[in-house]
Amino acid sequence: MRSQIKSLALVVVLFSISLLHSLTAFAQPGNLTIKGNIKLLKEYDRDVDECFFHYKDVLSDKAVIIPIRRDSSGNYSVSIQLDTYQQIYFSKVITVNGELWNNTGGVYFSFFGKPGQVMTLNFTQKPFLLNFKGDFSIENNQYQAFVTAQQSAVKNLYGGIEDSKFMPAQVKERALTNFKDRLSFNKRYFKEHPAPKFVQEQAYFNALYDTQGAAIQLNFLSKNEVTEDMVSEFYKSMNATGKSYKDGPNLNLKNVFDPNPSLKNAGAIGNRDYKDFISDYFQVVRRNMPVASEQTVLFKDLAAYLIKKYPNLKSDERLVLTSYLNEMSKHSEEETKAMTALSNRYSPEFLQVRENRTEIAYYLGLKDPALRDIGATIALYKQLDFNHIDHLGPAIEDYKKGVQNTYLKNKFLADYKTAMDKLHQSKMPELAVLQSANDLKGPELLNKLLEKYRGKVVYVDAWATWCGPCIAGMDASQKLREKLKGKDVVFVYLCIDSPNETGWKNIIAAKNMEGENYFLDKSQSAILGKTLNISAIPQYALVDQQGKIVNPKAPGPGELQTLQLINELLGK
Repeated sequence: MRSQIKSLALVVVLFSISLLHSLTAFAQPGNLTIKGNIKLLKEYDRDVDECFFHYKDVLSDKAVIIPIRRDSSGNYSVSIQLDTYQQIYFSKVITVNGELWNNTGGVYFSFFGKPGQVMTLNFTQKPFLLNFKGDFSIENNQYQAFVTAQQSAVKNLYGGIEDSKFMPAQVKERALTNFKDRLSFNKRYFKEHPAPKFVQEQAYFNALYDTQGAAIQLNFLSKNEVTEDMVSEFYKSMNATGKSYKDGPNLNLKNVFDPNPSLKNAGAIGNRDYKDFISDYFQVVRRNMPVASEQTVLFKDLAAYLIKKYPNLKSDERLVLTSYLNEMSKHSEEETKAMTALSNRYSPEFLQVRENRTEIAYYLGLKDPALRDIGATIALYKQLDFNHIDHLGPAIEDYKKGVQNTYLKNKFLADYKTAMDKLHQSKMPELAVLQSANDLKGPELLNKLLEKYRGKVVYVDAWATWCGPCIAGMDASQKLREKLKGKDVVFVYLCIDSPNETGWKNIIAAKNMEGENYFLDKSQSAILGKTLNISAIPQYALVDQQGKIVNPKAPGPGELQTLQLINELLGK
């Protein structure tokens, strides 16, 4: 692996222009204002008369959603804060299980916008009519015409492959052929339809980065091993083809033709195909990253971590941890038992922290500054959620020391602080009740807990602080509570198999978990798991007014069936 990294570094040395510099250069925030009129058609039962704009954030790899609020005539005006130009998509809202859903996969068209611009966008779904006025109108109208013409003239790289398997050399040949076809089409098209340089650049970027990303995915589909060396060699082939092919671009794309164009191009920073390629490339990096086989936790290392991370530990726990910092100390049976209990409780968290540091160290070990800084930043953004963020502290410190690009570093650290503040400084909801679980013991634990809510329908949510799907479901749970407001329904949230009550309380506050909240220790969690036959979380259960568990594996809060089942129990 290290030899591959060194080989890649040799390919990408001596860059005069890097992605790092381009990100800084393009960081000129401002509002893009879009206004106009949109008329939609209801084609399917799932369609609703709502729509939105969205674009892909290159660092978080997530869609940024901009709702479009229209009046009764279809008129609208939205303002989007941008750092650089962006390729923006238009999609419709649909219903899924009775809930509104932003369908980012259903794209009707895309266009480009820059900070500080004011543009008019009018769209009628049927007959399909799309036009732009104001800033960037010439570029966007001509780009739409180009995309329409290209779709019917150039074959898709995936077309006709079915279940075919290709050797790496075949993938490369197929991709380069497709790239040449697209370059030839572009040259013919723009000779007949002269367009501004921006449109021709984006057409070239579409061909360059879409083809490279597709080559990676075709290798994955063919079960081929893909290495950084392989991708680097393909960079050079694409670069050489773009410069030497008879139908190469007729405009000066000086930033494209450097030793590593796919990761260092300022002009492509807002292009969606470029951002998709970045995702594909770092998928290769992650696949090739060595997997940590070490799962052992030394008591000394764990003690040092806990004392630093949790200054408010109980005094007897701190005494035990302090004793284990001294390797020469001999420990009593009672101390060993106490340290083992702490290890059982905190080892999963400690291992996650260690894994995060190992991953960041891998990226920070890359010799190329572009690969190093954006790779480390993307890796941390992927962990910026409620069930991972509390384990990022040591990796963040390594990141601060290792990443040089100030734009990337400042942007991530600002978003990290915002997320941490939301997790740790959110106020506890007034209607969130933190119940004591001290008296809940033995096999009748759940029955004893439910006895308190006799006469009401109970919706039980078994979750954990480290469970991403559990926490993601809390937004749907809040919507379900709102629909049932004023009815004899109680929401009971049972936190199981989780390391500490501090994280439990933080998430209750951050996710506005109004209802009855219990923190169950390890033994209580095991009993609940047997009672409800829990094999995976989140798991939900429905209890009727008599305290009987009528559905131990009820549908989730976002499913339409859940509301129906609860209303049926209320009607009995």
